[in-house]
Amino acid sequence: MALATMLAWRCGWGLARLALPFALLPFRRLLTPLIGYAVVVVAGYWGVRSVVGLNTVLPVLLFVCTALNILAWRRIGAPFTRHLPGQMTWTEGVSLFLLVLATIVVNVAPLIRYNHSAAIGGGWDIEVALPMARYLERAPVAAIATMPDNPLRDLAANPPKISHNIGFAIWQGCVDLLGGFEAFDTFTPLIAWLRGLGILAVYLWLRATLGLRMWVALIGSAWVSANALLIWISYFNFEKQLAGFPLIPLCLVIGMATVEEIARSRWAAWSSALLGSVILAALPVVYYPAITVWAALAFGLGGARLIEAYKVRSGAPAPQALIIAALILMALTTLVAAPTIEDYFDGFGFRYSHQVTSLGIFDYVRSSTIVGLTPFQPREIETTAPEGAEQAGGILLLILIAAACVSGPHRLRLAGALIGGVTYLAWLRWWQAYPYAYMKGAAYVSFAFLGLAAAGIQGLWQWQGKRWTAAERHAHGAMARRSALVVGALGLCVLMGANQLRVVVAHIERPGLYPDDAPALLELRTLVPSGSTVTMTSDKRVRGVINGFAAYALDHAIVWGHVRTGYAESRAGDSGAIGGYGLLHAFEDPLLWGYTYPPVWRGGSYALYRRPPETQKHLRLLNVLESGEVLVVPVNAESSEAETDTGSHTLRLMVATLAPATVEVNDAPISLMPGRRIITLHPAPSQDVAIRHIGAGPLLVETATWLTHTVPGGQMSVASDHNVRAPIPEMTVQPMTNSAIVQASAVASGAVITTTLETLLPEAGPVRAALDIWDVERGIQYGWYGLLIVPDSEVQRFSMVLSLADGQMQCVSAGGETPIGAYFAGLKPGRYTARLSLAVGTQMINEPIDLFGFEITSGRAIAGVWVRENQIQAGSVINPATILVTRIGRDIALLGYTIMPPRLRAGGAVDLILWWRPLNDDLEERSVLIHLVDAAGNKYAQADGPPAEGVLPTSRWRAGLTVIDARQFRLPADLPPGDYTLLVGMYRWPSLERLPVVQNNTLLPGAVIRIPVRIDA
Repeated sequence: MALATMLAWRCGWGLARLALPFALLPFRRLLTPLIGYAVVVVAGYWGVRSVVGLNTVLPVLLFVCTALNILAWRRIGAPFTRHLPGQMTWTEGVSLFLLVLATIVVNVAPLIRYNHSAAIGGGWDIEVALPMARYLERAPVAAIATMPDNPLRDLAANPPKISHNIGFAIWQGCVDLLGGFEAFDTFTPLIAWLRGLGILAVYLWLRATLGLRMWVALIGSAWVSANALLIWISYFNFEKQLAGFPLIPLCLVIGMATVEEIARSRWAAWSSALLGSVILAALPVVYYPAITVWAALAFGLGGARLIEAYKVRSGAPAPQALIIAALILMALTTLVAAPTIEDYFDGFGFRYSHQVTSLGIFDYVRSSTIVGLTPFQPREIETTAPEGAEQAGGILLLILIAAACVSGPHRLRLAGALIGGVTYLAWLRWWQAYPYAYMKGAAYVSFAFLGLAAAGIQGLWQWQGKRWTAAERHAHGAMARRSALVVGALGLCVLMGANQLRVVVAHIERPGLYPDDAPALLELRTLVPSGSTVTMTSDKRVRGVINGFAAYALDHAIVWGHVRTGYAESRAGDSGAIGGYGLLHAFEDPLLWGYTYPPVWRGGSYALYRRPPETQKHLRLLNVLESGEVLVVPVNAESSEAETDTGSHTLRLMVATLAPATVEVNDAPISLMPGRRIITLHPAPSQDVAIRHIGAGPLLVETATWLTHTVPGGQMSVASDHNVRAPIPEMTVQPMTNSAIVQASAVASGAVITTTLETLLPEAGPVRAALDIWDVERGIQYGWYGLLIVPDSEVQRFSMVLSLADGQMQCVSAGGETPIGAYFAGLKPGRYTARLSLAVGTQMINEPIDLFGFEITSGRAIAGVWVRENQIQAGSVINPATILVTRIGRDIALLGYTIMPPRLRAGGAVDLILWWRPLNDDLEERSVLIHLVDAAGNKYAQADGPPAEGVLPTSRWRAGLTVIDARQFRLPADLPPGDYTLLVGMYRWPSLERLPVVQNNTLLPGAVIRIPVRIDA
């Protein structure tokens, strides 16, 4: 923020001294950073809109501005050496600085709480803004389309198509280039900086255009700063709106003063006219809709100024001269902003002619919300304001606005601003009829109403001073009324500040976007070399803005795969292409993507894998074959000769089945036992591979992978048409351990849906089959049903019967009724989808399956039921984030652990997953020790108990089994932040005798494993 201030000051200092209209010279120090900001945005836009990036524009701009600064220094003198009549005093400057600083601090307060960079609210605009800034730093807009494949590249390549202005990206890119910053780190601080700059611009408007006194203008600016609606706009990542916020009052100030200057001095005002046109052109560069707010207020103020010109003739420009001057300024602005006109009609105008955005806002915000008397939030904020405070504040504001139009300074201008603001809101309310736009437009225009109320304070103060003598004022209690006026103004500040505080508190706990993924994913910039290929997951668990942030962190690489982000979708790379790296969900099976465990990095929701050197091509098939069906696996005929040399390649097929099956691979029969299997063919066939399922039950064909290494063996036969010997592929079948297979089918009968589950979990567990009921349109989970499945060498069958009428579920297995964990919040009218997944603790280990869906009508009737049959999935269930080589006693190994979430917080829940493996059968009863201690050994949390939620006690363990022990505990809310240790061990039950722990052939003291953890506030 300091660097942004210096950049704005350097680029505006000379222009503020050489080209400002004469009427604004007393305010040139305040205008300097505002002018610099507008000049950087417009100059940067012309650069990136042509043939250069910001890395070329910025040095040229700094050189030109430095030359202008030197010229201004020689003509006018050094800074702070010349005091103009009416210029800002030190008291005024310090007061305004403290107000702007307080505004900025409130905007970044959640970041201080988070203790890391973040996007505070849940607005998705950051997905577009971040890559835009990064791309513009390196290239012009026209060259972005040639950048490496990335889901976000096309969002940034054609801004009008996605209705995105690039003014904020230009400003952010320039600041990032100067400081060597990461765009994600500067995003929220620069929004806060622009909010503070907006308060400075509002103060200037109140002082220079409306003629308010210093202390009255400070009150009006403080009201604007405390507006809860504006802080919500800031927190929700509306970077375009915040980029335009300071320009609206600035353009009102500059526009009116420049028109006056042109009308008075004609051609002598050419420098002021050029500067004014550049500043006005910044509006369409940063955000087109900002023009509508400015135009409404400008027409109101302009009409008032024309009336003033008709009433006062002597020494003032004639109305005709003002109109001509305004047309001249408009023509110059149109020339400077000419490319933005083309951009608008290329796509922005079409996009905004459709009301495609709502954010759940379907009602028009109240007038009290517009001026900050009530907090704004799409989801209700608890309010503790005294009863009647809102009504009293509203009445006071109305009285002050009326007083401003009757007795305030420049009454005609105040009335013109009021008419312009009300007309603008009426246009949004009844002409556009768009609640979402009304909310954002109201946030823009709110400064005008609050400024008018501040003018009312000055008007009433002066009115009482003129009406009576000092004795009469005392007799009539005028001083008491003035004191009441001041108290009322301060009371409004308190009420608005309290509402703003509620919005801050609503966002203070955790970031609205990427709470567990940022800034961890930025490590990919150093982990993945520039220009590398990365296959990115399409897993539903990270589909959306989380994938958007991951794609942003990989904008230096080539991203392949079918990737969906919040605003974009891409399908880059050939069907069989496998990237040098794979960025997958942290609990996703890497084998499905052609990668092998363990990952080279974990962060947030993701794990990064490196492609095995022998893997050349990989197809993620996930095809379910019924008996008699055939799947043809294509061999790429266009591959290079080296890639299709079958003598040096091996084809590996991964399949899964719940029943004994027979498959034919290129007419060669293979018998498969239940489970997950790898079929290897060497040498790889040179033609397409046909897989025919001739057994009972469905067969899941998961993947096909071509490897370069040679598998020994293989027979030769004589071809019929050529006197050469061709290889006959040798086939081998290998089982895959620690895997789970689940097959689900749903059947509907009225308001009852029966789901049949068949699972095979032979070597690892337990795992939970979770059925989640989602309101897909609102993104809200209404129901959750969990069935804990223990390992078993045989297929287990469960029948889950769900009543949609009351949300009750019964589950039956071969052993009778089975207990099921359930949560149901009650269905509201909407469309619902039931998704099935396997989970370890609270962590899903596979991508959810959409199993059935239904609709609840407004009359509470159930309609539109659909079901899917024979949905089958397979995956690995052993996937610890941290691998250990540890033995507990003589007969149990601890393979590893995972701790979720990545950032632990006081008062939050901790998910700890332990992977145990018994080395012998017939173990005695044992329990697990879990303690959280500080450096002094003080215990703060404990989660002792039998492993695996008690369903798989150690007495039932058998050698070779992998026991997944998921347990959850909550940290104390008053736990001081800092470094702690998680102690993990085992003891015999009920003797409580601890078992010795050996790690890397070393006996650990205390018979515990020590896991360091960090607790945030």
